[in-house]
Amino acid sequence: MTNEAFKSYVEKEFNAAVNYEKILAKEKNIFSKKIFNFVATLLVIAVTGLMSRQIYAKIKWNIEFKEYKESPSISAKGKLKEVKDTRLCRSY
Repeated sequence: MTNEAFKSYVEKEFNAAVNYEKILAKEKNIFSKKIFNFVATLLVIAVTGLMSRQIYAKIKWNIEFKEYKESPSISAKGKLKEVKDTRLCRSY
């Protein structure tokens, strides 16, 4: 009885074919996880790179629009000399 239990345990524990399949499946899962992580990282980098241009453009637009709104406006009521003396930097 004890010998049979020990024998079945040893056969199950040291079965090379079954253990090889388990190790192979584990290595395959690890490899697929590494590939998935690599692809996900590249995707995040690509999306961030593409979106950063739009984010930068939006921030720049908001700053220039704020400067435009705060700049003194030229009206027809002012004197011509005043209008000529006022130099505005509106490069947009």
